[in-house]
Amino acid sequence: MSIPKNTKKFNQLNDKYHLILLMMFVGVSNFAAAQKTYFKTYFSGSNVYDFIETDSNIWCATESKIVKMNTFTNEISYFQLPGIPPIYDYKYYKFLKEPSGKLWIGGEKGLFYLSDGNWFRHPKFNEPKTFIKMFQADPKSGIWFADIFYDQLYFLNGDSVIKYPLNSANVREVAIFDRNKDLWLDQLSRDISDDIGIYRMRDSFVIIPVFGDASWHSKAVLSVCFTEDNTLYMSGIAVKNQMYNFPSDYLVQYKNGVWTDIFSPVLDNNDPGKLKNILVESNGEKWVTTSNYLINFSADSLRVHYVMRSPITNIKQISDDRIFLGTKNPEFPYMGVGDGAFILKNGSILDSKKFGNGQFNTNNIIALSVDKDSTLWVAGLYDHLSLKTQNGWKEYYTSQLSVPLMPDVILQKQDTTIVTGENGVHYWYDNEWHFKEMDFFGTKHAIVGSNGNVYVSAYHRSVCEVNLNSSQCYSNLKFSNNNTNDFDKPLCKDKNGRVWVGSGNFLYHTNDTGGWTQVNTSKWGWPELGDKTRMNFDSKNHLWITTGNRHIYEYNGKFMIKHSPNYTNKVYPYYVGNTIVTDSSGSVFIGTYWDGLYRYDGENWHVYDTSNSGLLNNNINAIALKNNGLWLGSELGVVDFTNFGSGKRVSNLRDTVANMSELMPLYNVKLFPNPSNGKFTIESQESQELDYEIFNIEGRLIKSGAFKNSINLEIAAAGFYICRVIDPSKHGVAYLKFMVGN
Repeated sequence: MSIPKNTKKFNQLNDKYHLILLMMFVGVSNFAAAQKTYFKTYFSGSNVYDFIETDSNIWCATESKIVKMNTFTNEISYFQLPGIPPIYDYKYYKFLKEPSGKLWIGGEKGLFYLSDGNWFRHPKFNEPKTFIKMFQADPKSGIWFADIFYDQLYFLNGDSVIKYPLNSANVREVAIFDRNKDLWLDQLSRDISDDIGIYRMRDSFVIIPVFGDASWHSKAVLSVCFTEDNTLYMSGIAVKNQMYNFPSDYLVQYKNGVWTDIFSPVLDNNDPGKLKNILVESNGEKWVTTSNYLINFSADSLRVHYVMRSPITNIKQISDDRIFLGTKNPEFPYMGVGDGAFILKNGSILDSKKFGNGQFNTNNIIALSVDKDSTLWVAGLYDHLSLKTQNGWKEYYTSQLSVPLMPDVILQKQDTTIVTGENGVHYWYDNEWHFKEMDFFGTKHAIVGSNGNVYVSAYHRSVCEVNLNSSQCYSNLKFSNNNTNDFDKPLCKDKNGRVWVGSGNFLYHTNDTGGWTQVNTSKWGWPELGDKTRMNFDSKNHLWITTGNRHIYEYNGKFMIKHSPNYTNKVYPYYVGNTIVTDSSGSVFIGTYWDGLYRYDGENWHVYDTSNSGLLNNNINAIALKNNGLWLGSELGVVDFTNFGSGKRVSNLRDTVANMSELMPLYNVKLFPNPSNGKFTIESQESQELDYEIFNIEGRLIKSGAFKNSINLEIAAAGFYICRVIDPSKHGVAYLKFMVGN
């Protein structure tokens, strides 16, 4: 298979710094007790929230890691703050450098400093609720910062800490020293009717009325900057004194005690608060950023200099003639994904940077698929599509397609990769993209049938069968409002090639005439299918179902089995399945919404999560099989999961027949001798075949099978047992208690 032409090769320097997480744990099951399990996580870093330059390095707080970039060699290094998860969104963290060169970072989990190349947590500011919001270095020595949870302003100088209560006000973002070394702070009252604005501190805090216009109130300050002549430039939002008047953006100048309104309002007043960052370069050039605009301004004019596709998070000067600009993912999915960071000179972009060891722009992975050449296809949230080949990562820009692609499901059909999405079906064949527009909006589930057609479960209560060689969508299965869930109509394919779809209390499969056959599930104990419902067939052609409740269901062709793994560490009391995958060995894998990965080996359940494995996130959205393991798609990137260890074996397994209370008792079944020495017989006067299950006193399934008339069995271990005999045709059941050992 050829890789799409419109790809962007990942910087191979990053391969040197791939995060490799190796986790070996001792298994507790009776197999693979000392087997190694390997987890390698690929993550993104396109969101750059804050950054700072130190010597020849730029430190960045991204959506995944703390990143250090050497501006001369382009080498990338990744760091984890102590006590912070390995992959973590640093959106609330800010950097600070003291005049001595000491580097700090603070945010929602405390205050940290860099020493000898490693990050350390400050022992006096490590409370779980500590939230460092404002940061500024003192011109002489020490740092100023605010803890917004405890309403305190601190001055930290060595081991000395001075505390200033904030009382009824709250420091938001701004702390800056002017050329006279006076500290300026913005403070927002907790009572919106109070006018606080900005403070100047010499010997004490003094409020400086903004504008000098009493008609303006509740002036939220978003950014402040001083020039060499001590002129202050300030941006933010404010409202008139009329109650419920909508706020407006402002940008003002304060010089020699006089306020000058440069422009107010600016851009779209229906969505204020966009003037977030001001920068005055050493050459006097003045810049202010909105969400997507880089604006050059003076005291009496402004011009939009550059329009960014991604929202701007910060702007700083990193040398005499260079600016570093950080961006993040757009607010709305249809606007695409983040662009990382940019280096500008004289307002022109010199270079762009994205951080991470996986070439995708979002860590929230929603779909995975492996093609016949072992290339991994990755669909991320928004409009992102990536590929992992033997030569590394490739990124495909879906905005370059004639019809923009927002992928939902990725499928493989011989030499064709199929991606279903909001607008229809895209497919990559013969080194180019093709598109089939369909009359549906969004695809929750999709599968390739045995006839080569694509079956799509759409949002508008129908299943569409799509022939890629035709422009038509046909053989639709329509659902009414009364028997379907608006969102989840899971699709799967059995070993005979039939496509199955579930909806509410109903189940259908394709038939030999090209239509659909409804299955009578009223006597199965069929669970009602709701949101987060998934279905798949295993190697024995058993149908597996998750419904969003506390059980996992298995239909073996005769009756429904309800699995209830008793995992005491689970975060949520229900087993919400995001995806079900089965392999040729008979294992069943379920990716859950809160509790990691579940694996059923035919007898025992095993759980892999952040508490007992190398997984970095317990939300598993997608699973794809590979030769020696799985690819997992989580909210924190793509995980290469190989050589299964035992994880946490769930010993308290309960297998019960769903709707057991509706089954009629069987009276003509007996078990003898009882007690026995371990050899016993089950006998029935029924003419048809019966199923049996034997459980120990802990409820664990010991034996199971089928018989007609009678069967001789043997159990070695002494103890009490329960034998359950089921007649699927008559929906009858018998419970037989017996003992082994005299």
